[in-house]
Amino acid sequence: MDVATFIQVILPLRLEWEPYYACRETVSVGDRVTVPFAGRSYAGVVSAVGVTPTVKAVRDVQSIDNGLDRILPEEIAFWRQLAAYYLCTVGEIYRAAYSQGATTDEEKAARWTAELQRRLEAKTAALEKTRPGTKKEAALREGIERLRRQLSGEETPAASIGTLSTQPVPEAVSTALQSGRTVLLEDNEDTRRIGIFLTLACEMRSNGKNVLWLVGNSGMLGQIRPALEAAGAVFFESGQTSASRRKTVSAVRSGGYLLVGTRGAILLPHHNLGLVIVDEEQDRSYKRESPAPRYNARDAALILSRLQGAKAILGSATPSLGAIHNADTGRFTRVVLPSSAPAEKLLIIDTSQEKRKRGMKGSFSLKMLDAVSRTLSEGKRVQLLVARRAFDPDLATADELRDLFPEHRDDILAGDLGTVLDPEGSRIGLICLIFADALLSGDDFRADERALQVFRRLRWKAPLAIQAKNTEHPVFQALERGEDGTAALLREREEFGYPPFSRMIRILIRDTAPKRLEYLSSRLAASLSTAIGASFLTGPYAPARDEDGTLRLIRIMLPRDRELPSRKQRIRETVGRFGEETKYMAHLAIDVDPAG
Repeated sequence: MDVATFIQVILPLRLEWEPYYACRETVSVGDRVTVPFAGRSYAGVVSAVGVTPTVKAVRDVQSIDNGLDRILPEEIAFWRQLAAYYLCTVGEIYRAAYSQGATTDEEKAARWTAELQRRLEAKTAALEKTRPGTKKEAALREGIERLRRQLSGEETPAASIGTLSTQPVPEAVSTALQSGRTVLLEDNEDTRRIGIFLTLACEMRSNGKNVLWLVGNSGMLGQIRPALEAAGAVFFESGQTSASRRKTVSAVRSGGYLLVGTRGAILLPHHNLGLVIVDEEQDRSYKRESPAPRYNARDAALILSRLQGAKAILGSATPSLGAIHNADTGRFTRVVLPSSAPAEKLLIIDTSQEKRKRGMKGSFSLKMLDAVSRTLSEGKRVQLLVARRAFDPDLATADELRDLFPEHRDDILAGDLGTVLDPEGSRIGLICLIFADALLSGDDFRADERALQVFRRLRWKAPLAIQAKNTEHPVFQALERGEDGTAALLREREEFGYPPFSRMIRILIRDTAPKRLEYLSSRLAASLSTAIGASFLTGPYAPARDEDGTLRLIRIMLPRDRELPSRKQRIRETVGRFGEETKYMAHLAIDVDPAG
């Protein structure tokens, strides 16, 4: 082919346009090509063929990459929808979907693993210098074993669930799905809820349609994996080896799949979808924090289901306020299944009062120790949970509690909120949650909501004893009254104009030069005020956890009205223009629907 055809190409870069190239071979939309850009070569995706360039200089395609998978039209359509919603570029989504590099979240996990390894080596070295048979030696050996379990992943899953099998689908769920409504299934019995999903997935596959099933974290994936393997599922999770990922992608491309995976599974080459399942829809792990695209896989899954005409169902024992609001306003159909087991006993202890009454013994109140003693004397086990690892990085409080009950050391389990409960389940007679205030602190406006979800879930597992400094907090008061608590939280959100009654967008400005950071973040805020109105903006301000002073935030709260799409577009254009004019784009990021 001697005559060049002009094409446009999506590059894995933060570009607001799709560059033009001349191609002397026959290509189609979705083909992969290698092209030059800014002195480097990139593997891109053909997004348009037979176009007329709007620029004078057009370079040639370097090669047609026939060895790379062709990008499906469904993928490109999905990328464009995500880019429009999350105010990012199609190239950034392409890079996230096809890059083999680690995300920031994965890098954090790697750093945490390295820290655990460092601690293990330090404790092992200390053990070699410790006299045998001493209390210190026993503590070191226990700490070493705990660190080894953490490194092997044994302590990362959430609470264990029972044997999984298909379950009858409630009529209300079937009716809503048949009518094309998104279903919010609220059920605190994990095995029943997941069994319903399994039934729906099997039915859809028997009808020749593909199924995407998202789970919030690798721990839950590990627990349901055996049952879903028997159903012929394929799996995806962050940290997969390249070979494992290629095998999963190949299975998805081949069709006839039930794909079960964590957040990143949303960006695989889905097609012919009949059903999208999002379990634990409230899980914070669905939100990708960094780098762009900063999407929420739960919301992206709903976009994907609409694009492909698939049915969608969300599941949770403790739904997010956003999902409940969508049900209240008619966007979702909410189906609440009754629990066969009522909430367990609850003990909330105010440690400030107990200290004044001399009712504390170390980290524990005498009331909690009494509850622990009674539980152990009944032959049951105690699960000690720490609300935030930073308060107790080596789980020293567990050793403190075991020292108080030396004859029951093996019956006291320890961990943080991500730690698996006793696999036998029935022997857990008491859950002790300490430093509970940590769940309600900070500048996260969703802290109350998430804390309430944690407390409610724990109450369904076993009797719960909570220690907190301020038990007058509305969340603790709602628990003590036996209330759901979500209605009050929604009223509070509506009063202050917070999501889900508005759309929150956060602009992040990072810079190690303090004066430049202050000056340009203020200039950007002024430009945004002009573009959409100053009443919607707060900032720039330094977040509470900005220890090195390199970050400023601009928070934007937009009404959910007809002007929302146009205001979002003006924000994108303003940030992009500002970044180009000041050559500051690398310092700027947009986060739509931030996690907190």
